[in-house]
Amino acid sequence: MKTVLLFDLDGVLVEPRGYRAAVSASLKRTFARWGWALAVPPDLPEHFEAAGITSEWDMVPLTLAAALNAWAEAHGRVPPPEVLEPRGAPPPVWGNAPLPDFAAVPRLLAPHLQRGVAPAEVAWRLQSTPSAAFPALGQSPLARALLAETRSLNSPTTRLFQQLALGSELFAKTYGLPAEVKSPSLLKEHDKPLLSAPTAERLRRALAEGQFRAAVLTARPSHPPDAPPELSYSPEAELALAAAGLESLPVIGFGHLNLFARRGFGDGERLLKPAAFHALAALFAALGFRYAEAMQSAALWALEGEPRPELLPPDGVHLVVVEDTSTGLRSVLGAAELLRAARLPVQTALLGVATHPAKRRSLEQVGARVFTSTDEALGAILLGKSMDYTD
Repeated sequence: MKTVLLFDLDGVLVEPRGYRAAVSASLKRTFARWGWALAVPPDLPEHFEAAGITSEWDMVPLTLAAALNAWAEAHGRVPPPEVLEPRGAPPPVWGNAPLPDFAAVPRLLAPHLQRGVAPAEVAWRLQSTPSAAFPALGQSPLARALLAETRSLNSPTTRLFQQLALGSELFAKTYGLPAEVKSPSLLKEHDKPLLSAPTAERLRRALAEGQFRAAVLTARPSHPPDAPPELSYSPEAELALAAAGLESLPVIGFGHLNLFARRGFGDGERLLKPAAFHALAALFAALGFRYAEAMQSAALWALEGEPRPELLPPDGVHLVVVEDTSTGLRSVLGAAELLRAARLPVQTALLGVATHPAKRRSLEQVGARVFTSTDEALGAILLGKSMDYTD
C-alpha cells in the first residue's frame, strides 16, 4: 500500500500567529476606534475552532456582533453599518459596551452550522428566527453588513482583516485596491513553523526518497494557476508553506476549491473540508496529479458518482491525516468511504494535534489519536512506529 500524508496547515505545519495577530489587531483597532476597552479572551479562536468555526473571516465579525449586540441591548438602539468601515468614525454619542460572553457565540452557532455555508452567513439567516445569536441586532443593516458578505471585500471586517494579515503592500498587489490602513504583513511577521528543523529535514528526505507522498489540505486562501484577483485567491497558503520550509508540497487551499467551483459546482465552501471532495483532491495532488487533473478526478468521483479507481495504486493506500480540527479528519473519512465503495483497499490513520482541552475533546470524538505537537505526531510516522489504521 502507498502511504499518503495529508496535512492541515494552521496548527499543524505552522503556528498561525499571523492570523491570530490579525484577529486581535482587527478587534483592538475597531474597539479602540469606538472608545471601548473590551478584553477578548486570548483562547477565543480555540473555542471557535472546537465548535467547527475555523475561518477568521467568521471569527472577527461574530465577535464584533457579540459586542455590538451587548451595546444595543444596553442602549436600546442599533448603530449604523458605517461604524464598521476601517476609516469610519463612531457616532457622536457612543458610550461604553457591556462585556459579553464571547465564548458563548460559537457554542450557540455550533448546532446550526451547515456544510457549504459560511458560519457568519448561518448566523445572518438565524437572525430572523428565535435562535438568533444576536437578537438585539435583528435584521438591521448593521447585522447584514457584519454577517452576510464575509467572503467578499464588500465586508468591511474582512477587508480590514486582509489588510492586516497581508500587509498594505501585498493587499494592494493582490486585489488591485488601495489599502485603507497602513500595516506590515502580520502573516510574514508572526507565522512560525511547528516542525523542528530536524523533523522538517527528515520529512523532506523521506518525501525525496519516495517513502511517502504528501499534500496539504487547508481552508487558507490560496493562489492556483491563472487565479483572478479576488478574495479567495490571496497567496496565504503559499506564505505558510514558505514559513514551514515545505514549499515543494502540493496544496489544495480554498482558492483552488473556489476557482474550480466556478466551473459549475457552486462555490468553494461546498467543496471545502469536511467535504470528502477536499481530501480526495489533495490525495490526487499528493500522487502527482496537476491541479486541473486532481480537481477534475475528485469531482467525477465525489460529485458526479463516477469512481476512478484505476487512477490510484491498485494495492490501495494508507491515508494518514494530521489535523488540529475535526473538519479535515471528517473530510478524509469521507474520502476513504468513497474509495472503499469502489472496492479499493484503503486504511486510515487519524492524528490530531492539540493542547487546548476543548480541541482535544473534539478531535478524540472523531476517533483521532491526539498528540501535543506535530513533531510528536510525525515521529510516529517517520520513525516507523506502528500506526492505528482503520479499515
